[in-house]
Amino acid sequence: MLAIQFSCRALVLTEAVILSDLGFSLTTVSSLDFLGRFTAVPDGTREDEEKRAQMTRELGTKLLALSLPLLTMRKWRLSTQAAAAVYLVRRRQGIKPIWPRALARRTGHSRGQIDACAAAMSDL
Repeated sequence: MLAIQFSCRALVLTEAVILSDLGFSLTTVSSLDFLGRFTAVPDGTREDEEKRAQMTRELGTKLLALSLPLLTMRKWRLSTQAAAAVYLVRRRQGIKPIWPRALARRTGHSRGQIDACAAAMSDL
């Protein structure tokens, strides 16, 4: 039996070449990608809801940008950071309910899962 060893780097590079040849687009994910997904509205949504989603995206983007240099933010996943930004924007805008079930389902985060991250981010 022939034992061939590959470095982790070689395997990742080979996998990237194969996925590229298959037409997959390889990108780096950021908290902004999650923010866009969490604030997306379906087609046919009322204009006021679309404006609210746009405002949430804009303010959430600013919060995430301000939190980038904070080392304490590294302990939370990017999706948790984006969910916390959405929560804080909704709270500051006075939107009720602040964290509805539909949003918890869309983000995959309960309010309890984002509380600590939101608390760290709220000082910005």
